[in-house]
Amino acid sequence: MTRLTLTERHDGQHLGARLHDLLELHLAENATTGYRWEIDSCDTGLLQLVETTAHYPSVTPGSGGMTVFRFRVIGTGSAVLKLKYWRHWEGAASVRQRFSVVIDAT
Repeated sequence: MTRLTLTERHDGQHLGARLHDLLELHLAENATTGYRWEIDSCDTGLLQLVETTAHYPSVTPGSGGMTVFRFRVIGTGSAVLKLKYWRHWEGAASVRQRFSVVIDAT
């Protein structure tokens, strides 16, 4: 089992993974603005969301932080993982950024 760390620089890439690998996706966000990262689509036959955690090192109002999504590879094949940075109560028009990566699991 390997831990693969993904960041915004992996947006749009194809990445290889193996069964049981752990994928950690680190994305910058600022929840105090109401914008949060959320999974837009994920093949649950290939990837299982293990947990989502937020890290905000500063207690200063308005300061940003990082959200970490952890996925376990539970199947083989190819799937696209998509996330969006938005204010969920404002709907699709509020999407400010998108992230996607193709996972090829063996």
